[in-house]
Amino acid sequence: MRIGRARLAAGVVFGLVTAGMLIAGVITLVLDDRGTASARFPGDGNHPAVISRLPEPLGLDTAWNATAFINDNLWTSGDAQYAVWVDPDGRPFAGRRQLPDGPWTVADLGAVPGNPLAVPTEPDAHNVYAIAVDAEGYVHVAGNMHADPLRYVRSSQPGSIDQWTAGTMVGSEEASVTYPAFVLAPDGTLLFFYRDGGAGGGNTILNRLAPGTGAWERVATLIDGRSSGESAYLQHVAVDAAGAIQLVFVWRAGEDPATNADVSYARSEDGGRTWLASDGSMLELPITHGAADVAVPTRPGSLQLVNQGGLAVDGSGRPHAVFRARSPVQGEGVLHVWRDDTAWRRELLLTDRSVGGRPALVAGAEGVGLLWAERTSRRSSTLWLTELVGGRAADEVVLARLPVDGWEATFDSVALARRRELHVLLPVERDGDGAVGGTGAVVTWDLASLVSVLGGVTRRRRQGAVRSRAWCSQPTLSARRCRPGPRPPGSPRPPRRRWPASLCPTGGVPRPRTGGPSCPRRSSSSPAWSRTT
Repeated sequence: MRIGRARLAAGVVFGLVTAGMLIAGVITLVLDDRGTASARFPGDGNHPAVISRLPEPLGLDTAWNATAFINDNLWTSGDAQYAVWVDPDGRPFAGRRQLPDGPWTVADLGAVPGNPLAVPTEPDAHNVYAIAVDAEGYVHVAGNMHADPLRYVRSSQPGSIDQWTAGTMVGSEEASVTYPAFVLAPDGTLLFFYRDGGAGGGNTILNRLAPGTGAWERVATLIDGRSSGESAYLQHVAVDAAGAIQLVFVWRAGEDPATNADVSYARSEDGGRTWLASDGSMLELPITHGAADVAVPTRPGSLQLVNQGGLAVDGSGRPHAVFRARSPVQGEGVLHVWRDDTAWRRELLLTDRSVGGRPALVAGAEGVGLLWAERTSRRSSTLWLTELVGGRAADEVVLARLPVDGWEATFDSVALARRRELHVLLPVERDGDGAVGGTGAVVTWDLASLVSVLGGVTRRRRQGAVRSRAWCSQPTLSARRCRPGPRPPGSPRPPRRRWPASLCPTGGVPRPRTGGPSCPRRSSSSPAWSRTT
């Protein structure tokens, strides 16, 4: 009798435990559908070197902090890094830290006397902020503008964000400013691009601040959009290893993005004073649509180009640009436009994926990588780095699982060029209901480590087929530094899923390991990021 009761009790306990596990599984699925509450980072050598949390909240429900054309919201000067971001209430902050993982000091830009940045920031995706440091160490911030008077402040002391001075730059053509962009020339000159005028009738203006001068000067009205009733929309501005400034842009007549057409190109080898077409011929300034170097001629709406994506230059000095686009035949994806030794080429990529937002490009001697977010649920996305190889098979690697959808990655252009490090501003936690804001961080990857991973360790695209490998999550974000290399002895092992043999990238047999084996790795000797054409 006692044995029967014991068995009955054990059965009840087992049933309760099983039911609890099932309920927990259902809850987990529901939470996964909503998106995770915090970011997760993979292992296999592609986890971040540093996760540096911002001390003030990060706004998540607008594009203030995550728009591909921002030049730049992160800026490295020597061993210091500066950042500008906007909180959920539209309040901008500037931050400074010592690299690689020093604590942040913060300045509330809304508290600058006279409120020159017109805080709170307008809830408009055009109203981004950009930060830069000049050759003398002064910090510059411009932002919160959509056809507004120039809103710009400069630090009162070099290397300091404690006090700021407001003012104009040149004093003319500054009454209707949009799209502020700071770019560092190789000689230390600070360049400032912006649009003067509204959509369908704006000019692109270029100012410069030369080392030791302390004063901005007008270089040129670079692109004339008023004469043809159009505006030029610049991709993220690129500077190549030889110091040439390279631009790619589309033309738009009016506010309707369906009129975006004619991917055009220009480069300058003398700091922006003169500009060349891709064949080396001189372009007369200001550049007009009729006289522009059109790299990809298109009819308005034929590819449904989304303006202002990424631009980068590979180790051979060849430009690459990427756009969100939709082909009537292939569907929606990423249009890759690049120049080889003889002509402009194009291809539509990732038509089998859910691309969220506009893609960015990172480049160096190793090649060119597409930095983009893939929608995975209503409130989450995956940040990928995918190599671009011009019509051939490409490797890609997961950088992060993000607790938001549609995040457009922005990065520190100076750190990428001078330190060979990828610094990205990302959301790492979502607060409350997740609709407004959360915790942000500057997340750093060593570029050489990423290139070594892009040899097939994680995921491979071949002829449109995409197959996933298991990846290890980083269990905590509390530490600012994540240590690369093998898992430390005694640390918890991330859960693994069992992959059928048919889903293994090599077609191999899964290893018989408790909790679900991973697929065998391919050889790391396969060529990685050096195959760009």
